[in-house]
Amino acid sequence: MRHLLPILIFCALIIPATSSAASFNIGESYTLRQGDTVNEDLYVAGVTDTAVGNIKGDATIVGGNVFIGDSVTESAFLLGGTVDVIGDIGKNLRIISGKTVFRGTVGRDLVVASGNFQILPQSTVTGDVALAVAHASLDGTIKGNVKGVVGSLVLNGIITGSVNVTSDSIIVGPNAHIEGDFNYSSSQPATIDKTATISGQTNYTNVDTRSKLERLLPTVWGTWIVIKFIILLISALVIQGVFRSISHVFVRTAIKDPFWSLVRGFVVAVATPLALIVIFLTFVGIPFVVLGASLYLAFLVLAYLFSPIVLGGLLMKLIWRDQSMTINWKSIVLGVCAFMAISPLGWFGTALQSILFLATLGSLYKVLMNKFATARE
Repeated sequence: MRHLLPILIFCALIIPATSSAASFNIGESYTLRQGDTVNEDLYVAGVTDTAVGNIKGDATIVGGNVFIGDSVTESAFLLGGTVDVIGDIGKNLRIISGKTVFRGTVGRDLVVASGNFQILPQSTVTGDVALAVAHASLDGTIKGNVKGVVGSLVLNGIITGSVNVTSDSIIVGPNAHIEGDFNYSSSQPATIDKTATISGQTNYTNVDTRSKLERLLPTVWGTWIVIKFIILLISALVIQGVFRSISHVFVRTAIKDPFWSLVRGFVVAVATPLALIVIFLTFVGIPFVVLGASLYLAFLVLAYLFSPIVLGGLLMKLIWRDQSMTINWKSIVLGVCAFMAISPLGWFGTALQSILFLATLGSLYKVLMNKFATARE
């Protein structure tokens, strides 16, 4: 039964609810302002997505940074590099992220696949909590069961149901109160604070956690690689959609002029922070420093997300002799797979990714500056 958990988590995450009425928004950013209301299902894809208004239907939101600050009447599916939920979800909440912080209420079940996950105090989950997480810290109140695979787990809240987890290390804090059974598999006994209360039975199974997780997910590290792949793929597809009209120009510039793109990227990456420091020391230029730092950060994020897109275009050109260097979902998937495959190659892989990143950064700078100069004319 435990071996079915990853499949159940995966299915629960990728199968959102459907409805006849829906609102769609794809762009660089999306904001639902405080006091505003969406009276139907909401589907959003953007670099930064902020919803501090009320969503009456389901919410499906994909972005680099996702923030929910009010209520979702139905269920929510959130995918992002960072996900922050400070509000109320009427039914189920499903999250895939690099890092997640939750403070609010969930009317039914909470399912999370993440690198780092926190349930803050004064939060309430009415149903079960299912986790596939590298590190999790659970405060607040969980009225159902807690189950899953976690690299390291801290329990320091109220759990009305039972706990069934596999983890490398578990800490049961002083505020923990588990009314059901505490069943866990680990390579070492859990650290249980003397003031914590466990009303049910405590059942500890000593296992080689690494091999256990390998069979189950396959390892927390492997799970994080999958999560990172999904986030990078979705982000690349979104950013391609946002810059569709000029993305092929980015790719063509980086591939046809790699040396000077690399030089420009290096200059932008190194010279910009130095220039901002010099301007900051004048004090008068502080507003320009804030603006410049924001633009610099945006360039870095764009370059990172476009790197696998450029790599995909290059591979399409080399393998299939695609002289037009067409950018589509196939080339993006190929580029993301190749980009992730480079990562485990140690310093060599890091060097290749850095060169690709700098060449992409230089290409972005040249193309966008040319566009800016043309617009001024």
